[in-house]
Amino acid sequence: MHPPGTPVHTKTYGPGNYAESPHSQLDDWLYRGRMVALMVERQALVMLSFAVTHNAVADWHHRQRQRIQALAPAD
Repeated sequence: MHPPGTPVHTKTYGPGNYAESPHSQLDDWLYRGRMVALMVERQALVMLSFAVTHNAVADWHHRQRQRIQALAPAD
């Protein structure tokens, strides 16, 4: 095991955890982990809607964190 944040950890493990998280969320988001659309165009729309939703939630969390940091007293 290599401690997180060290160059060896970054070189060994890379961005694997960050890449797997959206895949897991996509499986949870889909009905029983399966694509709900049959045609290619509809499948693309399902994937696009997932990406837009995922980015919107991440943006909301980022803005909330910025508001909290702006309201926090400076040390």
